[in-house]
Amino acid sequence: MNRTAELARFAATLEAKTLPPAVVADVKRLLLDAVASALVGWTSPQSHQLDGTARALFGNGDVTVFAGTPMSAAGAALVNGYLTTARSFCDVHRQTLCHVTPVVVPAALAAAEEARASGPDLIAGLAAGMEALLRIGTALDYPEFRRRGWHTPGVAGPLGAALAAARVAGLDADRTTHAMGLAGSQAGGTFASFGSPAIKFHQARAAMAGLISARLAAAGFEGSPDILTADDGGLLGTFSNGGDPGALTDGLGSGWHIGEIATRRWPAAAALQPVIESILDADLEPDDVVAVTVGLPPDGFRMHAGVGWESPFTATLSARWVTAVSVHDREAWLPQFGADRISDERTGELANRVTVTEEPGLGDGEAAVAVTTTSGEHRLNPVIPNPDWEATVAKARRAADGVLPPGSVDTLVESIGSLEGVDDVSELLAPLRP
Repeated sequence: MNRTAELARFAATLEAKTLPPAVVADVKRLLLDAVASALVGWTSPQSHQLDGTARALFGNGDVTVFAGTPMSAAGAALVNGYLTTARSFCDVHRQTLCHVTPVVVPAALAAAEEARASGPDLIAGLAAGMEALLRIGTALDYPEFRRRGWHTPGVAGPLGAALAAARVAGLDADRTTHAMGLAGSQAGGTFASFGSPAIKFHQARAAMAGLISARLAAAGFEGSPDILTADDGGLLGTFSNGGDPGALTDGLGSGWHIGEIATRRWPAAAALQPVIESILDADLEPDDVVAVTVGLPPDGFRMHAGVGWESPFTATLSARWVTAVSVHDREAWLPQFGADRISDERTGELANRVTVTEEPGLGDGEAAVAVTTTSGEHRLNPVIPNPDWEATVAKARRAADGVLPPGSVDTLVESIGSLEGVDDVSELLAPLRP
């Protein structure tokens, strides 16, 4: 059995009741975080553009769009994928720079709603899709893969989404293998899109591609039986240098990578989360701050040091703006990246006094922050935040404010928290329908 087929069999036979409790807890937290991230996605103009385009292309239907009007399954997967990542608020797997939930969750939920699948089936599908996506991203030899300009959600994402949707829909191992082959036929997406909303479209497209692949496989449509390691055109050899095939399946089912997925408390770049945390945790008086130096690891420096704050989108990626507004406002929520806020001259002047340096000794997700005040220099202690269930619930409540009717988010939190007992995932999604 080749490694593509091994991953397919793993997904097709996975049962929620056999999962370690820690994996189940991570799946629930990541599901809630994805929904919370999506609720604020409607504040992005691109979300509305995509929603209108999806309705024109795919038509309306009965599948839930987060806090939106239901539409067809493909359209819902596409729009929910974009909503989840629209405001730079979703998860990240730092080792492969992959945003996992915008890819896997929309595909799994659309498939579950159509199949009227149970909570345990959804848990199994999410676990299978997330774990496989991380393993594929790792097997691609990320440093070489990134050197070639590829973006993990666009390349590996369709396969993770396909596995999640196939498991939720109850496909057997053979058809799940075909779903992976079909998903691999839709792999792509490069960092040429970084700095534009198109970088986020990779996640949305991957979610839709995975769902379509599972649906085609369910209908009997066949795909490559070895899309990952085939000599001619296998993903590991085509998108990288052959990678590490062993990473795909070694320890599969016993060693889990889902716990490596980090979530964000603030709607800004993943690499800037520890910068925000350290500033908000420090006892600073904004008027006393003279200058700030932010040290980032090489990848973070390359992506965020030179970005300005000409638009709300670029402001979330700008190390200088994120630092300045966190110091000035003692907050880093959506208003801090609004069109009216980024034109503030006083905060912009402070941003121009932020120096960003490259620090090769720092690891992914780390930062070094030194604040010069009128009383001297203060070195802050950035942390690598990964919110727990309670922090994720707080994020969901704040994100739902003004978006969902009062009490809806509490119902949603309760349902996700007891997902093992949900008979029909459609019931879970009811609070997300306007």
